[in-house]
Amino acid sequence: MMGTALQFKGHSYRRRPSLTWRDAEEGDTYKDGGPIPEHHVVIVRKKDCPVVREQQGIRYIDPDGVKHIPLAAHHYTYMARGPVRCRQQQHYYVLYLVQDGEVYAHSVNITPAIAEKLRARESADAPT
Repeated sequence: MMGTALQFKGHSYRRRPSLTWRDAEEGDTYKDGGPIPEHHVVIVRKKDCPVVREQQGIRYIDPDGVKHIPLAAHHYTYMARGPVRCRQQQHYYVLYLVQDGEVYAHSVNITPAIAEKLRARESADAPT
């Protein structure tokens, strides 16, 4: 049984049992509209995946073709960054990490100045 926390490059990631992953497919795009390379991973919600079979109380799902959650960038083929968000005037983004078939997430708090720089970079990378 996997633990609920993972240390990676000095950050603590929490396992997200409601999320799963799949390889990017043709037509998958970043939030700004740019294509995601097919050798990268994308994060999908398990509740959106169809159940292909159920055996002894275990549901087997198929994430292929399911719409992924919005992503802003990839840091590695197995690590993606969500878009910059603001909650109660606190700017942050979420890093998603795929390790041993599980999805882990880490929320990174950032200053408003960094948030504006990241948003400007995301909109500058948008295809015209």
